[in-house]
Amino acid sequence: MSYTENLWLFFILLFGIIAVPGMDMLFVLANALTGGRDRGLAATGGIMLGGMVHTLN
Repeated sequence: MSYTENLWLFFILLFGIIAVPGMDMLFVLANALTGGRDRGLAATGGIMLGGMVHTLN
């Protein structure tokens, strides 16, 4: 494969990775759909708190 072909393949894979929502997005979406807005916001807050604790450690 040439450099240009590899570059196009890289951009296609990169777009695919960006377009697919992550597990945290699916978690928040599932909680919001089953439990309403308050539960979705609680799930979002929990994910943010977990990220903050992980960053500080």
